[in-house]
Amino acid sequence: MAAPTPAAAPASEHTAAPPDDAPPPTQRFTPDRYGIKAAVEAAQPELKECYEAWLAADPTLGGKVVLQFTLRAAAEPERPAEIVDVGMADSSVGHPMMEGCVLNAIQGLEFESPHGDDVKVRYPLFFASLDAGILD
Repeated sequence: MAAPTPAAAPASEHTAAPPDDAPPPTQRFTPDRYGIKAAVEAAQPELKECYEAWLAADPTLGGKVVLQFTLRAAAEPERPAEIVDVGMADSSVGHPMMEGCVLNAIQGLEFESPHGDDVKVRYPLFFASLDAGILD
């Protein structure tokens, strides 16, 4: 005979689930090469949305952008790093609105505060559609 399964304990009246419209908690990435790579990968859905929104208007849109930004230690240790000097080091895309959308996505990331000096970042991104003839 199988042992009885214990019933679930009733939820405490002091424990409440977050409201459905509450924003998800923000992940903080480490200010090193692995954390920066993970942060950009986490931003991929938003970066893709930036590109695809403008690709609909211009099917030839594509190219390489090189992001640059600096991670500066926060004044208080428990606060995230400040992301400053965000911009394009280089771009062959030539579409300021799409590039601005990409920069906004990067500014929305959170990093742990670096210890010591600022962390200067240059990160390349490539945008291309399958219709652009790259696979021909």
